[in-house]
Amino acid sequence: MFGFGNGFDKKVSSGPCEKKGIKELDEVSKNKLFDLISGLGRELRFKAAMRFPEPRRTKELAKILEEDISTGYLGYPQETVSFFERELTIEELKRILKVQKTKKFHVNAIETACLFAEPQRTEELKEILELSKTRGDLEAFLSVKVCLGCSYTTDELEDLLRNQEANEWYSNIPKTMELFPEPLRTEKLKKYHEGQLESRDFYVVQAALKFLNLELTVGRLEGFLKKYIEEGDWNKVEEVKKYLDREYKVEELERLLEKLITLKNNHQAHEVIELIGRRFTFNELERLYGDRFAVRSDCSIKRLEEMLGREMTIVELINVLERQLKDFSRSEAMGTARRILDMTE
Repeated sequence: MFGFGNGFDKKVSSGPCEKKGIKELDEVSKNKLFDLISGLGRELRFKAAMRFPEPRRTKELAKILEEDISTGYLGYPQETVSFFERELTIEELKRILKVQKTKKFHVNAIETACLFAEPQRTEELKEILELSKTRGDLEAFLSVKVCLGCSYTTDELEDLLRNQEANEWYSNIPKTMELFPEPLRTEKLKKYHEGQLESRDFYVVQAALKFLNLELTVGRLEGFLKKYIEEGDWNKVEEVKKYLDREYKVEELERLLEKLITLKNNHQAHEVIELIGRRFTFNELERLYGDRFAVRSDCSIKRLEEMLGREMTIVELINVLERQLKDFSRSEAMGTARRILDMTE
């Protein structure tokens, strides 16, 4: 990856600056670059580790495997062990499953449990079924039922509803009610939606009214519009506005703009001020951009290379990457890291 091993002994056609940059890297720089890239996420760290010669490559991949297992996402460790030309061991699968249960990744846990041989497979699935019921996890509950080849009962659905209410997993409640047989299904949904009519969420009220075959009054719409303006929720303001047969009032847009500036939501603030039909004041821009307004400069790699009149070397890019990370410029840092990795193919 960083100029050592036979990966950089071959000739490349990327130009003299890049080849010189690779050769300039000493051991300290190589390790520094790997550490910087490792902080930008697993994808780049894995790609960087693959640039090392043996035995360093295997050592770094072993560390990545340990971190992959701790995430609880099965796909990561499966990808890593494929380099070793093997599958995950039973012990590794147990560790992954334990993390998934602890983090309540029940859908992921089902996939992992299915990799075990019987009878452990069924034992693990039954445990996940109970965990999903206790949490009110409808998706996992239904998925594990399919894997076990059995149907759900009305009593189990009642348990799910109680636990969803207790765990405040409200989005799952109507979905669970849909699974009840008639006439219980309609009775439960009717009672549920009647209780949602006083909700402060526009979408919840809208769904309740639709089920009950009622219409949203202008007064309720005006109330929602005022609420979302005060909260600075531009997307919901726009959604509610679709149902009102009138244009925005200037004072409404000004109040919304003020809230967006306070929230430093610069993109939406620009949209709103265009509707108002005026320009920002200096004070508004200062408040909107904060520290970035006083000190703004274009330090993109492209701009720096334009000023240099040449492509940057790896050593120079490492320095830029380090500064970007210190400034919390993550997206720019990821772009620089990818540039470095492309140069070291």
